[in-house]
Amino acid sequence: MTLPLADAAALRGPARRTAAVRLVLASGIVACLGAAIALSDGGGETTARAAGGSSNVEIVVDVSGSVADVSNPQILRALRGIAATTKRFGLVAFSDDAEEVLPPGTPARELRKVFRYFKPLRPHDYAPTPWSLRFTGGTAISTGLAVARRTLERDRVRGSVVLVSDAADNVTDTGPLRRELLAVARDGLRFRLVRLRGSTPGDVAVYRRIFGKTAVRSPSAVPVKRADGPLGTPFPLWLAAVAAITAALAALRELVAVSLRWQAT
Repeated sequence: MTLPLADAAALRGPARRTAAVRLVLASGIVACLGAAIALSDGGGETTARAAGGSSNVEIVVDVSGSVADVSNPQILRALRGIAATTKRFGLVAFSDDAEEVLPPGTPARELRKVFRYFKPLRPHDYAPTPWSLRFTGGTAISTGLAVARRTLERDRVRGSVVLVSDAADNVTDTGPLRRELLAVARDGLRFRLVRLRGSTPGDVAVYRRIFGKTAVRSPSAVPVKRADGPLGTPFPLWLAAVAAITAALAALRELVAVSLRWQAT
């Protein structure tokens, strides 16, 4: 039912202004929601993705018997430094044998889930790792490098190989190790050895001969740009900002764009 109003013409201006304010504020809210959706695209990625030709750091970690628990803080520092300075990685663990832990192209945040294996439960007391029963404790560095190189070739990923080890290899592995290092160089992969405590000049000599002196570094030389946070994806502060702006626009709409109401006098 429509009621005639003698002053309707006088209300046309305020009505248009109210409609315009509503339209502007509604557009702002829609824009904020669109921005949230656009910015969150791909933010929930948890699976590995390896595109041909993409850069990747393939980490080869020594978990042999010669790398005692005393080296775990150094391994942890090296992993933290890599996680802080790269976007994608792969992980290989080795002792007398080797296995692929995470494939090339894994998002760097997933490396933080491996940190717990190198953190003590109590002073000088470490929990068993997934590799404690898998390996015998011997050392064959060539097996770790071979798995790393094959996985990079399999996934058609370029980048670098970082060996985290005390470089104390089994004497029977001398020939295979040299062949694998030459294969890494032949494939055009950048290489770096993060040497753990206990290594000797003789242990690292082959790496320096093939890749140069700068290819051998200590864990203290690996930069760490950020501390550990909770596992998973960090909370997106931009999303909180967009939500706050959206809430402010909605509140402003309620304050300045209310509908006309009859009031008894």
